[in-house]
Amino acid sequence: MSMNMKYKEIISSLPRREVSQNFSSFDYYQYKGFWFPLAFLESILCVEENFKAQPSNIFLCGALKTGTTWLKSLVFSIMTRHHFDDSKNPILTKLPHDCIPTLEIDCDINFHYKKRHLLLQNTL
Repeated sequence: MSMNMKYKEIISSLPRREVSQNFSSFDYYQYKGFWFPLAFLESILCVEENFKAQPSNIFLCGALKTGTTWLKSLVFSIMTRHHFDDSKNPILTKLPHDCIPTLEIDCDINFHYKKRHLLLQNTL
C-alpha cells in the first residue's frame, strides 16, 4: 500500500529520531507525545481519519502473551456461528489473528461497511 500524500506531508513535518536495534536502525516519529515507527504511524493517521466508533463495535484489547489467542478464537466463533457451516468456518484453516482485523494495522479495511457488530483487535 503506497503512502497517502496527505500522510506523507504530515509525517515529514514531525520530529524524527533514528533508533538502532540489533544491528539495524529505524526511524521513529513523534506524534501527539508518543514515538512511533513509520509503519504504525501511517496506520494511526488512517484510523484517526476514517474510523468512527459505533456503539455496536467490539474491541478485543490486550497485551502480548496474556491469552488473547484463545479469546479471539472464542469470540470469533461465537459471533460468526450462524455465518458459516461447521466445515467451512475460517477459524479451522486460519490463525485467530487472521480472522479478526487489527485496528492499527489493517487500516485499509472498510470501516464504513454496514455490519451489525464490527469486531476488531488491538494489542496494547
